[in-house]
Amino acid sequence: HLLEEVKTRYADRYIIVDSPPPQLTAETGAIARQVDGIIIVVKFGSTRREMVEDMLEKLGKEKILGVIINRFDIQSKNYGYGKYGNYGKYRKYYGK
Repeated sequence: HLLEEVKTRYADRYIIVDSPPPQLTAETGAIARQVDGIIIVVKFGSTRREMVEDMLEKLGKEKILGVIINRFDIQSKNYGYGKYGNYGKYRKYYGK
């Protein structure tokens, strides 16, 4: 299969595969089973915690390498260090 061939051919590199959320397509789950790690991208102030929890359940926490929070608005009133701002719930969920 393509991912196996790419992993073998470029074993000395990181290969990044972009895919839609697993809630939208079955292919994402198939891709997730073939990769070594997963980085979740969430939209600040928009991605619901339940959606992230569902992703973790479907993909497996053990493969999660990290989370990227995009469209972060530093001017937002939700930004701050009290309880890690609005993204504290994600940090709490990941156990760090």
